[in-house]
Amino acid sequence: MELIDVLDEKGNATGEKKTIQQLHKDNNIHRAVHIWLINDKNEVLLQLRSPRMVRHPNKWHMSSAGHIDADENAIEGAIRELKEELGIDCKSEELEYLFTIDYSTRIENREFQEVFLVKCNKQIKEFILQEEEVSEIKWVEYKEFKEMVKNEVSNLVIHRDEYNQLFKKLDKRINL
Repeated sequence: MELIDVLDEKGNATGEKKTIQQLHKDNNIHRAVHIWLINDKNEVLLQLRSPRMVRHPNKWHMSSAGHIDADENAIEGAIRELKEELGIDCKSEELEYLFTIDYSTRIENREFQEVFLVKCNKQIKEFILQEEEVSEIKWVEYKEFKEMVKNEVSNLVIHRDEYNQLFKKLDKRINL
């Protein structure tokens, strides 16, 4: 059973640990990681969430995401999530920290989301999907992904704050 650290409003661990189900039920603040994969063709990897997922089933989502386990740091959580969801062995130096989204004051699913970028040039057939969570993956050209977000495509999970910050970072690199 995975336990997650309960955080205070400033993001400090309180010492209390709970299951993710209990955290969400009690509306406690916790930490999560979001990882974006981008390749040399300026394509981002999207995953289609499994129909069994409680949140956003059958919707396209970022490359990989998950909660940070108790006593785990964000880099360790990102490495674990990439391995679990996509079968990727990632080293800490391959993870580029981009920013943190503070959703600690939301009404529900209160969390600090640490966002990372990883350069990856694997072919789709090289990934090993965690079928309980991920149904499918695809590389999407960056400009096309931005259009999907702009048009709020119905089968895409919308994270406006994150997308805005991600686009600011990536637009500079891709020279858009």
